[in-house]
Amino acid sequence: MREKEGFKCRSSKKLDKDTVENVVRSKQDMETEPVSEVVQPRVLTEEEIQDVWRGITLTHLQKTLGLTSLEVVLDPRHINPQNIVYNMTTVNKHGVVTLEDKTDDLPHWVLSAMKGLANWPKYDASQPSYSGFERDVFKTVSDYFYSLPRPILTSEYYKLFVNILGLLQPQLEQVAIEALQLCTLFLPPASRRKLQLLMRMISRMSQNMDLPRLHDAIATHTLMAHMFSHCVLGCKEEMDLDELLATRLVSFLMDHHQEILQVPVYLQNAVQDHIAYLRKVQIT
Repeated sequence: MREKEGFKCRSSKKLDKDTVENVVRSKQDMETEPVSEVVQPRVLTEEEIQDVWRGITLTHLQKTLGLTSLEVVLDPRHINPQNIVYNMTTVNKHGVVTLEDKTDDLPHWVLSAMKGLANWPKYDASQPSYSGFERDVFKTVSDYFYSLPRPILTSEYYKLFVNILGLLQPQLEQVAIEALQLCTLFLPPASRRKLQLLMRMISRMSQNMDLPRLHDAIATHTLMAHMFSHCVLGCKEEMDLDELLATRLVSFLMDHHQEILQVPVYLQNAVQDHIAYLRKVQIT
């Protein structure tokens, strides 16, 4: 019995020693193993997201214009990043800005008149039709745009748009399109929408061979450019307005409005990629 008891004691003692050694080794292993770090995605504020839109848009514009600084043509204080975001994201299937606040939208009767002119000779059967009817409708639309309190390309950006007129040459056409594509994103959404709808209307009118002449001596395309130049481009001092440049700009916008006033996908992708980069996991 004593031998058995002695065996039990020795076995228990050995087991205790092994257990202690295992515990020590486990503790040492735990101390040498790297501690897994807690990761979580970064949450960006709305202001940070808007700063990304603003910064990338201005960077692309500066590169497009080939300038070392935009301050010579643009006051950064006039750039509202909320306008850029809204103009890029709140659009219909045709890329035209849609307004949540209808206060500054075109009145229904103006939209109806513009639609009738853009789709001539198709028009609302409920409207009257007589010789010279199209001229009266056109006058109604032009009177409305002349009554606007400020030009569509707001006077704050007059210097910027005037400096782009130097690019309105055949060999620089694509550069001018890209520059105007970016610059028009700075506009208040209501102004950009007006510009989109106006350019679409006068472009269709100038190409419509079925539309009767609106002026006895002036071709429709030329008439459109002259008629709406003051409504589109303006400056704080009327005497400083270069009418020839304003007419050339409207003519260029009219001819290339589909490219200029569409949502630039490359810009959207650049912004989304940068935002995704900023949101990548951060170690805490």
